Amino acid sequence: MTTESDTDRVEFAWFVNKPRDVDAASMSEYLGRGEWQLQGSTRYAYQLGQMNAGDSIALKSVANRKTGTGFFNADTIVSVMTIYATGRIRSVDPDSGRIHVSWNAMAEPRPWRFFTLNKSPWLVKAETALKRALLDFVFHRADQDIGMFLSEDYWRGRYPSTPDFSWVNFYEAFASRLLEYRNRREELIDLVHQVAESQPLMSYLVNDKWSDGTSHRIADIDPFTLMSAFNRQTTDENRHAVASQLAQALEVHVPAPRGFDGLPLVNNQNSWFVSYTRNRSEGDVEALWSVFAAALRLAEQESGANRESFVVAYDAAVKVRGVRWNLTQGLFWARPERFAPMDNLSRVYLRDRFGVAAPTDGAAYLTVIDELRTILDGDDTSLTSLPELSFAAFFAAQQKTPEHDIEGMAYWACALNEAVDLEAEEHAYKKETADLLRKARDQAQADSPDWVGTFRKAMRSTNVLNFRFIDDVKNAIAADPQRIIRIFDRVWVSGIPADLDTFQDELRDVLGKLTAGNATALGAQLLMAVDDAENAPYSPSRTARWYQLSGAEGPEDSSSATARYTAMLAFLDSLGSAISRATGE
Repeated sequence: MTTESDTDRVEFAWFVNKPRDVDAASMSEYLGRGEWQLQGSTRYAYQLGQMNAGDSIALKSVANRKTGTGFFNADTIVSVMTIYATGRIRSVDPDSGRIHVSWNAMAEPRPWRFFTLNKSPWLVKAETALKRALLDFVFHRADQDIGMFLSEDYWRGRYPSTPDFSWVNFYEAFASRLLEYRNRREELIDLVHQVAESQPLMSYLVNDKWSDGTSHRIADIDPFTLMSAFNRQTTDENRHAVASQLAQALEVHVPAPRGFDGLPLVNNQNSWFVSYTRNRSEGDVEALWSVFAAALRLAEQESGANRESFVVAYDAAVKVRGVRWNLTQGLFWARPERFAPMDNLSRVYLRDRFGVAAPTDGAAYLTVIDELRTILDGDDTSLTSLPELSFAAFFAAQQKTPEHDIEGMAYWACALNEAVDLEAEEHAYKKETADLLRKARDQAQADSPDWVGTFRKAMRSTNVLNFRFIDDVKNAIAADPQRIIRIFDRVWVSGIPADLDTFQDELRDVLGKLTAGNATALGAQLLMAVDDAENAPYSPSRTARWYQLSGAEGPEDSSSATARYTAMLAFLDSLGSAISRATGE
């Protein structure tokens, strides 16, 4: 290996993929051989004839990541290109597909985000600001300006601005102060009226309706209804104004926030947590104060007694007319680092992203939060707190996708010929998963108990199976590994999609319940261990999205695993043919 001495600014360079079998342990030995060999598809072999001695070159790999991206991505997938080495081409042998290189290893592999391509070789010329930035990052050790990329139309709608969670301190301080009025509610109501006199956004709170149809001054109020006053669907400016005036009235000394990222809102037409007096049961308001107080005690001190008290109070509160999931929102307002909101967006997100089901009662609610805390402490998500989780749920629901974003569609159309190569080497994460499952298969068929650990590692590398389903499979393996091997062998031995139905039936017998989507997704992963060129990962939601985008008619919801998978493979073949016709390649 040699060290680059030419300090002139690189104007173009070749980017080539790292061989799959080269890892951190063997990287130095590989670079010392001073070469690179074209592997896999020969579609771009002609580019070897365009290479010349002295050209700059970089060794890379491309993978999709949700963690370790270097910026707050709300668990949204980021394409990351890792640079392992740079160098100069010494000579080129197009006939053998081999080039000789003087490699210079990076002190540490450097991750480059967003503007990536798995094509190999990939010629990058300093024709645009993005390409200039990439060349400077790789060859001149410049930092990547993530903000520049996030300001581009294509990426701006796909990744969030860094959220502001400074509201957390105010909300906790407000809740703590509010609890002091539990037994001083007449005084609290007087304060509400005083604020409402100068703040019209509070007018909906001051009057109650009785059974005779008349309106009267409210005689009681619960803590969540009061906090909802600055958690309604209005502007941040209005929310700040209401929060400021209420804080001043209650003598809360933490400044009211101006940003409210990640906070679930209540409907303006249904902001009360209790019904009007005419529809209210005796004890409804007190039930909400009880769960409010129990929540603050539990957040202050974790104990079995406090958990039990909270569960009792929670189960009583959800029986109040008009109270259900909004209770979890109110608990999140009061102690956002301890309680998770279970509004509709959050429930959908937790189910789809983590396989976490909505809780059915207070005990289940605490169990779900415990599970979420474990997930947030782990390596499978970039999210680290419940406020971040709530924000990610909102962002996932609002996020623009290429099929619905005109600018994104234009980007795809312009970049398609350069960026899409259905014959090229697959993304690194797919190869990694396939290699691990191939190793697990070989270990299992050799009766080595090590296959279990290898399989678990493979499941950590995939992004098409939810955590809950993976855990169910892991538990089944722990209970009867030989039976699971026999089921896996249905596809490992034959290597054909036709056996996915039998695989699905036998796995369902073990797990007790199994959707065709999960069966197809896992079966596809196992088939990739047999042949990762002929088979592809399967994700029910992503596959359905492609059908919708293309106008293709996908299989029925009741279709079996084999029908689902073969339909997807046929769709990919059709897509590849259409791209070839459109690009003339």
